Amino acid sequence: MSGVFAEGEKALFIDSKQRRYLIQLNQEGEFHSHAGFVPHTSVIGTLPGQPVESTKGSKYIVLRPTLEDFVIEMPRGAQVIYPKDLAPMCMIGDIYPGARVFETGVGSGALSMTMLRYGAHITGLELREDFMNRAKANVRSFLGEEALSRYNVSLGDSYEATLEGSFDRVMLDLPEPWQVVPRVQHVLEAGGLLVAYTPSITQAVQVRESMGKGWVDQRTLEVLHRTWHIEGNGSTARSSNGCSHSVSHCGTLDWFEPLGFDKDALAGAFLGGFNDCVNQFVVEVSKTFCAFGIAFSFCEYLVTLANISKSVIEKCKNVWCNFFAEAIASAEVLIDPYLHLGSPFSCAELRHQWLPPSGDRYQPTHQVPSSPCL
Repeated sequence: MSGVFAEGEKALFIDSKQRRYLIQLNQEGEFHSHAGFVPHTSVIGTLPGQPVESTKGSKYIVLRPTLEDFVIEMPRGAQVIYPKDLAPMCMIGDIYPGARVFETGVGSGALSMTMLRYGAHITGLELREDFMNRAKANVRSFLGEEALSRYNVSLGDSYEATLEGSFDRVMLDLPEPWQVVPRVQHVLEAGGLLVAYTPSITQAVQVRESMGKGWVDQRTLEVLHRTWHIEGNGSTARSSNGCSHSVSHCGTLDWFEPLGFDKDALAGAFLGGFNDCVNQFVVEVSKTFCAFGIAFSFCEYLVTLANISKSVIEKCKNVWCNFFAEAIASAEVLIDPYLHLGSPFSCAELRHQWLPPSGDRYQPTHQVPSSPCL
């Protein structure tokens, strides 16, 4: 939509502190805040981006709200999926114009509106009537009647309902999506996609366990969002990590593709990903040992430079060596069960590299080998 604001449109007021207020314009309406009020007639007939002034002299910039603005500011019943996750869900789910989507856990309609914007036709199932009505109202309010004609939501319990029809995509936003996975297999077309949004990794694991055979390309990810504040001409920039503008975690995304539900089809993505994690863990442990190896060499260097008593250094080395013995023992407990997955190191190699051959105590005459990681 372009041109001047008209009556009935949504408008976004942004004040000097970047606070945002979503309103719907009408001829008799007024926008009220602690800084006075602004008659809606001051906005109707003007172009977006024009400043308006309240009765107390406060200035606002008025813009047309984007879908992101509306999702964050819209009336809601259930907690919404935030824009940082909505975009990846639609990209990963490959939502396209005309796609037949089954969505359950409609909530306030944030995901529904995003997919309708992509041109999808949605069949939804929602347990609570107030959430269903809120979602429909939000769709009508922001996208209009045309989008509502492609939005068929009904009341029902997706944990127990018998689904009918045929769908290209399945989108799940539920407390227990693993209960729904077996129920959607027969309505999802071969080559279709299923995306599940879960607030915690334990839920994501349970979704994975519910997949069984017949699914391929199983993946799980978490999307992190961090804004940056750039001041002046760009000479000063700082991240907002840890402040109110940083969205570090909202949920995990799991997506899967069925392989015709062949009982003999096995998905190795999870095992492969776990193997990668084990290998990375071993590499990080090795790097830690390398750092302590540098500390050993540095102690010898201090003896040369400052003529520090070798007995002091040897005591330090004895302490560090005991630490190595305990660290390697702990690593052995964690790593050894997974060595059959193809990890590049073994605890025996770590012992050989970092512990003296004569015992657990450090011997001053023993030369520490150079680190294999340097």
